[in-house]
Amino acid sequence: MTLRYRSPPRRFLKVFDSRDVALLAETDERHGTLSGPATKKLLERAFELYGDSRYERLSRIPSLTCTT
Repeated sequence: MTLRYRSPPRRFLKVFDSRDVALLAETDERHGTLSGPATKKLLERAFELYGDSRYERLSRIPSLTCTT
């Protein structure tokens, strides 16, 4: 008997791209690895208050909590 892997009928929606990941890492490093909620607030403010369009998708990130 051979089991073959099939991909799921629905794929997860990719919301963030490699630029977003790099920007999140840069923000995290620049501010000294703050807590998830504090980082989320920085991302929101960067877009909403200062109008930096690079942060548009990251400003809507649902949650930044550590799971480890």
